[in-house]
Amino acid sequence: MALSEDQVIIIGAGPYGLAAAAHLRAAKVDTRVLGSPLQFWKNNMPAGMFLRSNWDASHISDPEARLTLDRYHEAQGTASERPIPLDRFIDYGLWFQRQVAPDLDQRQVVQIGRILHTGLPLSLMSRPSSRHIQPITAI
Repeated sequence: MALSEDQVIIIGAGPYGLAAAAHLRAAKVDTRVLGSPLQFWKNNMPAGMFLRSNWDASHISDPEARLTLDRYHEAQGTASERPIPLDRFIDYGLWFQRQVAPDLDQRQVVQIGRILHTGLPLSLMSRPSSRHIQPITAI
């Protein structure tokens, strides 16, 4: 998908960015997701950690509630654990990402500029974008 003037760019492929992508794509909004999936969770959370949030508050949101932790466990053929272990939540997030953003662009955003009335130019690690993106969601 080429960057265009009227698409939404989501910077970040963590739970919030993936939830935003799920809702926007369900609404037929042309959306691109940039980032490494669950990178912050993989690199910054302590090994062996358990989520403090309860089960119902730990699902990543999608508009039809079809990508819940329960559905993940059904699809994987695994039993749920409570509290949720970090490695299981990361695996759930990666499963969610494959469902809602299989075309995830893992290039790193290195700069977001601002030009009045013309949009927000993005510079990506592998090559600069010459496009000016109008709507942008940074999550």
